[in-house]
Amino acid sequence: MRIQKEERRKIWLKYDKHCAYCGEKIKYENMQIDHIKARRKGGNDFIKNYNPACRSCNATKSTYTIEEFKQRLIDDVNRLRRDSSKFRILERYGIVKQVKTELLFYFEKFPSN
Repeated sequence: MRIQKEERRKIWLKYDKHCAYCGEKIKYENMQIDHIKARRKGGNDFIKNYNPACRSCNATKSTYTIEEFKQRLIDDVNRLRRDSSKFRILERYGIVKQVKTELLFYFEKFPSN
């Protein structure tokens, strides 16, 4: 479904021109529109089901639910720690550090929520 320009702008402004997931500031022309609940999983094409997303978050989230996306990110860190000696040495030097905190996406911390 093609999204009208006015609706696209509303989606971009939804989180003050930031990716709903990582919080990165995004230019209008670089914004991708994510279906919060993927259409193939019963989601719809209403504005309430759209989030503004940067390219990398949109590609990584894919058709995952919000909770599945969070779990995938956590699993990715654990997989990197297990499989990448470079990741482990970066941790030892303090360049990379895992923090024990609840993973919250930008939209979950946004004032209107």
